[in-house]
Amino acid sequence: MRIKKDINFEDFMNRVDDCQGEVIFYTDEEDVLNLKSTLSKLIFASLADKSEFLSSGYIKIDLESDYELLGQFLIKD
Repeated sequence: MRIKKDINFEDFMNRVDDCQGEVIFYTDEEDVLNLKSTLSKLIFASLADKSEFLSSGYIKIDLESDYELLGQFLIKD
């Protein structure tokens, strides 16, 4: 799943914190950021204003219940 353009980034990250399972962001360069990790969150946040970064990567969510939390921010592929 890809992240929609023009999301409220703070709301998205707050919802990630509410997720029970892992939320992983994969970049087009094959980097992996676990968005439940504080260090990964800092890296992700520092790059969030670069729309090409967000639109070129994709999100993997472990649990269906977490998709319900994040679905409004994502585009199903």
